[in-house]
Amino acid sequence: MTALNMHTDNAAVQYLACGALKNLAIGNAVNKEEIAAAGGINRILAAMGAHPHVPYMQYFASGALWALAADNKNNTDCIIKAGAIVRIAAAMDMHHEHQGVQEQASQALWQLAAHTEGEIKMGLSSTLAAGIESIITAMYAYRGSKAVQYFACWSLWTLARNSDNRIAIRAAGGIESIIAVMDMYRDDPEIQHFACRGLEQLAVEEFAHASTLSISHDADLPTVTSEGGIESIIATMDLHMGDASVVRSACIALSAVALDKGCQVKMRSHGAIEHLIRAMELHMGDASVQIAAIGALVNLAADIGNLVQIASNGGIECLLAAMQAHQALSNVQVIACQALKP
Repeated sequence: MTALNMHTDNAAVQYLACGALKNLAIGNAVNKEEIAAAGGINRILAAMGAHPHVPYMQYFASGALWALAADNKNNTDCIIKAGAIVRIAAAMDMHHEHQGVQEQASQALWQLAAHTEGEIKMGLSSTLAAGIESIITAMYAYRGSKAVQYFACWSLWTLARNSDNRIAIRAAGGIESIIAVMDMYRDDPEIQHFACRGLEQLAVEEFAHASTLSISHDADLPTVTSEGGIESIIATMDLHMGDASVVRSACIALSAVALDKGCQVKMRSHGAIEHLIRAMELHMGDASVQIAAIGALVNLAADIGNLVQIASNGGIECLLAAMQAHQALSNVQVIACQALKP
């Protein structure tokens, strides 16, 4: 701390001191508290602001903030209130060519976002929204970095809840980026979870965009299907069928894609119906999976061929079993009744 306070103009001293603070904070609750009490958080952020063009400064400082925030809500709150989100996001934008900065900054922002709610999380989203293109650029530039891809998929899902952001993400190639990441990190359940949720939001935007342009919905959603989105979602279900969280997210994504008539037949040909019914069977005790899968089947059943295949694959029996398993849950009963309605 003395070095940080005395040598503010020396970038090397500043970033090496931040690196030391990170090492001291990792896994040590006492050190985290002492560093924060000594003014370490404000000093780290001041160093980032004093040396914005030095990538090592941003790298070590982001790492130190990540370490201080991990498993410490008080530090997390202090870091956010001190303006760290803007500093870290600026570092990602300025040093988009530096993989280390991208990884450390991504991890730090994820750590901060994972433990915040309400207005603070909304503030994080608004800060990130200004850097949508930078996030997608980083996805392309650092395909091999799981940390960057993890954060990017989470960010795009979070941002895509806003209509204006969905338009910007789609225009910047976000759908293509998410599908490419799904294919590259097929084994990673967390990336698949966030990627599916992002595709769900963006598929809805594509549907709305097609309506605005008076495009017939007998044609596919242009980007989701042309980039292999349906196949990617189903492949995720196939590999992670035992993971209720991933399966639920995949079902929700398929439900959004199935809103488009042009996609409904293609989804049947790729085995979507069989996978949805299988998900219901394997996760009969999980109401959230049942609701998500039934919702997708309801949308698919708008096509008569799909309706026949749902019935022939045991879909009706599965719906009745879900109603029996979740008699006390009105939301399961309502959506199951909707699916069974002639």
